[in-house]
Order: sequence, then C-alpha cells, then structure tokens
Amino acid sequence: QLGLSDRARFQVYDLRMGLPELAEAIFFDPARRDTAGRRIHDVEAYEPPLSLMRQWQADRILAKLSPGVDLAQLQTYPGLLEFISVAGDMKEALLWLNEPVGRRATLLSDTGTLNWQAEEIPPRPLSVPLRWLVEPDPALLRAGLVQQVAAAFDGYLLDETIAYFTCAAKPSSAWLRAWRILDWMPFHIKRLRSVLREQDVGQITVKKRGSPLTPEELMRQLRLKGGTQSRTLVLTRHAGNPIVLICADFVPGQPDCL
Repeated sequence: QLGLSDRARFQVYDLRMGLPELAEAIFFDPARRDTAGRRIHDVEAYEPPLSLMRQWQADRILAKLSPGVDLAQLQTYPGLLEFISVAGDMKEALLWLNEPVGRRATLLSDTGTLNWQAEEIPPRPLSVPLRWLVEPDPALLRAGLVQQVAAAFDGYLLDETIAYFTCAAKPSSAWLRAWRILDWMPFHIKRLRSVLREQDVGQITVKKRGSPLTPEELMRQLRLKGGTQSRTLVLTRHAGNPIVLICADFVPGQPDCL
C-alpha cells in the first residue's frame, strides 16, 4: 500500500525459540485474543507471552498492548508506557523497553500528532463546578495525566477519583472537550425533574462518571415530555457526593462548546 515492498521481507518463525536474527529494533505484537475471539487480559497469557521480550537484545524494543491493560502487571517492565488515541478514540498502548521509565499520551489527528509526557506536580485542589466542565482525551486518562492537564488549563478537580475537571474560562485544546455548565445541584430526582420542566427541557443527553445510575434509568425516572429545549446532563460526584450538572449541548464549532 505504501510502496515499501522492496524494503520488507517476511518469514514464519517460532519466537519462543528466540529471535531468528539480530535486529536494531523490534516491534512485538502478540495475540491478545484466544482462539474463540475472547480478549486476553493477562499479559503473560498473550500468545506469545509478554515476558518473552525480556530475552531479546536490540537498541529499541516495543510491544503493542491492549489499551485496557492492567497497569499492575507492567510494574516489572521498566520503560515508557504510551497510550495512543485517534481523533478522541482510545486505540492502543505501547510499552517501550530501554526507555526512561514514565508515561506518555499521544493523540493522532488529521492536523498532526500531539504528545503529553507525565511530570510530577502537586495535587490539584477540589472546587465546586465552575463555568465549564472539561473531559480530557482518553489517552490522557489512561496515562494518569488528569491532574497535570487540569493544572495546565487552570482547572480544578470535582472529586479526587473523577476524571473530569472544571474551569472558569473555556479551555481550547485538541486534547479536551468542554460543556458550558448552566446549573448544578446535589442529585435528587424530583428536584432535577422540576428544574428541567421549569426550563422547558424535553430532550436530554446523559453522561456519567462515578454514578451507579444508568442513562436509561435516569430518562425513565425523569419522564420529560413536550419540552422544546435540550440539555446535556452529567451525573458525577463532587467531594464524594453525587451531583448532576445541567449543561448546554455539546456541538463542535459552536461558541458554547469546544
């Protein structure tokens, strides 16, 4: 497809017997599904297992992993762990051996490639919801960079365990999506129903992070009918307590949204 066939050659070989020859760089892409098509979550159950790469010698060695890999399983693999998203969708993780230990988020888009390297920073303080609710790219979430990104955009966490943050001013970045917060309250279904009906809301989009209630359950309990307005409701937590944010709908390119 890329016109590089004269630069590649292929051979069938059992890697469990060692490498067929020396190499400057090795890209290891083990099977992460079993013969029935089910996902394999244990890196040592990959085919071949991830530990096989410990036997290899090369200047650069990297392995492709599932983006949902259990990070605890990688504690004995020193190197750089990179999470990659494409246009906001989480796609894969890469483990780079022989690289300084750390984590990195990478975002691939039509306009280019962005990288965000993990750094040590003081924990961000909590705040009540401000004017904007901000959701980082999933690669940032998997790389554990929510605190760092919030600090970069003068944002504050809503809860220590929730991967949203809130800002007084609208942030502008390909790494982020943001919703303008119109109102918020402690979660109470009767009060929420009353407020939405007062605002003539008949259609809602539901997002959730840290709430046991499903969007379908919320819609069924609200029983909204006939309203002309639409809103995005975000079920989440503030300092451990359940809250609901009433936000303007997310519409890319419009002034109220990223």
